[in-house]
Amino acid sequence: MTGQDGTPTGERLAPVFQYCHWCRGFASDVRPVAASDAGSGPRQQSYSACPSHRAQHGLTPLGEQ
Repeated sequence: MTGQDGTPTGERLAPVFQYCHWCRGFASDVRPVAASDAGSGPRQQSYSACPSHRAQHGLTPLGEQ
């Protein structure tokens, strides 16, 4: 079932696993983060990180920057 806004109601959603560049494998609650390469100038490359690696390396998700 879905509510008026289209969101699921009363259903359990399956966890989503995505690739974490620091784990070098799949993890849950992975978010895209920006990590700049010191040798490449102002250009940034996008990486994805799980919650534990975001906290450990001080990474901020792109949506929160």
